[in-house]
Amino acid sequence: MSGDLLKQYEDYMKKAGKATSAFGATLKSVGANLGIMLAITLAVQALSAAFDYLNVTMEEQQEVVDGLKTEIEGLRIEYDELNSKGNLTAQEKKL
Repeated sequence: MSGDLLKQYEDYMKKAGKATSAFGATLKSVGANLGIMLAITLAVQALSAAFDYLNVTMEEQQEVVDGLKTEIEGLRIEYDELNSKGNLTAQEKKL
């Protein structure tokens, strides 16, 4: 009878070892999948941030154009003022 008990114990330990190995393999697989998903998520976030940085909206472009128009108008007025003067100084001629 003690031989049967020993055999049962050995069988039980083998089954427990197999279950532990299967559980460990499952954990490794889950860990690898989590790592892959994390890498993909970070890559998507990085691409999204790069797109947001590089993408210029129509409103932003319109602001730039409006600013340039204002600057051009100011320069035109200054040019007209200087051009209307008859005698320009050397400094005014450089402008």
